[in-house]
Amino acid sequence: TLVRQRQTKEAMRELERATQLAPDNPRYAYVYAVALNSTGRPADALGVLDRAVTRWPHHRDLLLALTTMQRDAGQLDAARRTQNSSVFNRMYTESTEGMLDFEQGRFRQATARFRIAVDATTREGDYSHTSGNAWAGVLYSSAMYEANELDTVERLQQNLYICAPHV
Repeated sequence: TLVRQRQTKEAMRELERATQLAPDNPRYAYVYAVALNSTGRPADALGVLDRAVTRWPHHRDLLLALTTMQRDAGQLDAARRTQNSSVFNRMYTESTEGMLDFEQGRFRQATARFRIAVDATTREGDYSHTSGNAWAGVLYSSAMYEANELDTVERLQQNLYICAPHV
């Protein structure tokens, strides 16, 4: 509301305050950093994102914002390092390579890549196996279906909240 009312300084104070009052919320750090960058304070935004990514190294939005702002600031090597450290990128790359393997009939390689993609985002203490990674989980589930591993498929589908048609 403050931004819409063009009260930028007050909005920035409130965003900073929100990050201080809720230090366990990575979304506040993200929004504050984007606002800092948008108001011409990219160095401050990078500082907020650096600290946030140190605390939440697998947070996709933080990593994407940090990579983008590093690139925009001309910090290309830092942007590449940040991008390469992203588990999302690993999941996406392995999933894509797995789909290519699958299409070319390399089923074992595809299955291995889908499993790597799912495991790339596994979080400590999360025993669902997909860690909310639905895209990689669906691909892995498809490969397990083709291998007639129906118990694994059922478990994966329950974790992904997928309702598969019964034939």
